[in-house]
Amino acid sequence: MSIPISITIANIIFRIISFFLPIKKRVLFLGSPRNSTLMENDQLVYDALNCDKKVIVKTMPHHIKDIIYISFFIMTSKVIVLDDNYRYLAYIPLKQKQKLVQLWHGPGAFKKVALALPNHPIIEEYTHSQYDAYISTSPDISDHIEECFHVSPDVVKALGYPLSDLLINNKKDLETEFYQQFPEFKDKQVILYLPTYRRYEHMNLLDFDYQIDWKALNEYLVKTNSVFLVKRHPLQIHEKIDFVPKDYENIIDLGDIGHLTLLAGADILITDYSSAFFDYLMLDRPIIFYCPDTDEYLSKTGIYFNFPQDLPGHYCETCDELINTLENIDLNVDYNEFKKKYMGSCDGHSTEKVVKLIGEYLD
Repeated sequence: MSIPISITIANIIFRIISFFLPIKKRVLFLGSPRNSTLMENDQLVYDALNCDKKVIVKTMPHHIKDIIYISFFIMTSKVIVLDDNYRYLAYIPLKQKQKLVQLWHGPGAFKKVALALPNHPIIEEYTHSQYDAYISTSPDISDHIEECFHVSPDVVKALGYPLSDLLINNKKDLETEFYQQFPEFKDKQVILYLPTYRRYEHMNLLDFDYQIDWKALNEYLVKTNSVFLVKRHPLQIHEKIDFVPKDYENIIDLGDIGHLTLLAGADILITDYSSAFFDYLMLDRPIIFYCPDTDEYLSKTGIYFNFPQDLPGHYCETCDELINTLENIDLNVDYNEFKKKYMGSCDGHSTEKVVKLIGEYLD
């Protein structure tokens, strides 16, 4: 595959510029250009580092001043930490002394992403071509990561997911924080719904029907003294997306609220194809996968295990099945085998291990 001319020219220009720029003993955190703040996973590592460090989080579009500013810090920082795709790395060749660390925003290995997707754009090949370390949650998923990002086995570092440290070590504190924020839920069963977005060719991003009978669900909630909290995917935080009804007291659309505290406060998690369930595994509580569009979703996005047979929890395709599962769910679960395979390196010390690796790269 030939290198696109735009990348070739940019590589030459940036290589010449960087020749005259000294590398600083600094760690640069580049937040996803889809977000306005650094993700919690990266923030934990940032806070734990005792060194010269810099955060750049700038949502798209980037103007010429942004491009110059971001490019300068990429070319002059010894260690660069990412949490998502960052197209700048396709155009800016790093020096041999620089190190690039990928703290991917989704734990485990669930959906196929990046270079594992068919018909991915050519630029994707170059975006992921300079990693020195990809931080994974278990040695058992290394082959999946190698496929997704075309990295060699030595690049994949099974150090765990820093965010899991909080769920392992600070669960009680997070629960307290949840009830301080939502004291009205103290004596209720809390059900958290974390759906992901859909982008099918035949529909707009705003149009997907999650196929929930809200009236029937609310009747169950009232009967069982439960609340149903909906945490939308970041791409669904849009005034035109309004799939959650406002006329049921026990169904609450939380919009754009950080999910970690919500996970700690939830007695039951309902999701579909979101990797957030890997985080919830740390709490040993029931998980329900509500997937009314399984066939269509799997035809567009590959999954790394037998779906739904290998899921750690209950699987439902209709709202009737979902409500029936809720009515009969056992709150005592055992996901240890699945957790060991996909989150085996998450031991409560992941942040510490990642910080140590970055410190070695700085020296």
